[in-house]
Amino acid sequence: MFNAHSLRKKLRGVFCLQRSSGILNAIKKQKRKEEQKMQNKTKRNIKKMIIAACVMVSVVISSVTANADTKSPARTDSDFVVVAEADGNVDQTAVDRANELLNRLPVQVLKNFQNRGWRFLVTDKNIARTYYSGQYSSVQGMTDYDEKFVMVEQRSKAVEEATLHEFGHYLDWYYNITQRIDSAGNLGVPIAEYADIYNAETGAFTNTFDVYFHYEPIEFFAEGVYRVYSEYYDDVAESCPRLTKSVEDMVNADASYDVSYSDNYQAEYIQNYETNYSTDYSYDFSDGF
Repeated sequence: MFNAHSLRKKLRGVFCLQRSSGILNAIKKQKRKEEQKMQNKTKRNIKKMIIAACVMVSVVISSVTANADTKSPARTDSDFVVVAEADGNVDQTAVDRANELLNRLPVQVLKNFQNRGWRFLVTDKNIARTYYSGQYSSVQGMTDYDEKFVMVEQRSKAVEEATLHEFGHYLDWYYNITQRIDSAGNLGVPIAEYADIYNAETGAFTNTFDVYFHYEPIEFFAEGVYRVYSEYYDDVAESCPRLTKSVEDMVNADASYDVSYSDNYQAEYIQNYETNYSTDYSYDFSDGF
């Protein structure tokens, strides 16, 4: 027998069950949405943190790179001195790199170099063949005291290693750091103070940098200029403190003098050496140098 009341109860039970199921599904759906929102928010936060960390690392690396390349202060465009120039068919990047290396030195030192009538050339010539008649298999750079020019070959290794080294020869010649000019105008008389530095530290220099420049005092000083004004500063300062000080003192002395006003400083500097240091001194080559 058909019982309408019983049917309504069953249908109501079905509807209630469906409604409960729908509510549960809605709750689950809402919960999934909230979980997804939380996941997305977490991902965005992580992404922001990663970006921020990358920016911080980039800033730190840039700062370290800027200071690691040289101990010299940062140069503004107005302070940058263009010293090196092309000699022949030379790649401009080689000239630009030479100028970057030279600008590790104080501005006034570079200006004095120019005001004294000197030139710095990055050349396409083979220096060994052109200037030394093949006496050497390879020559990275040279300094001509009579013609007043410094020259380095355009190949990358020569620019990197010889630019500041050859500039060191110019400073040495101008201020008679390793040798004194005799009465005939020739270099050759050792300066006692520098001879003592050479004899005391040439071994440490050779061991630190594994180079052959230990055998000759003038090369020792020139290589010192290169190492002091490069990323090797800490190494040379630790292994050869007296060489480092002599290079810095010389460069700072030249930086304090403006050649455009007068050029009596060379005579005054040389006179100071002759007054305060004996020149009757020989270099010690007893170690086989």
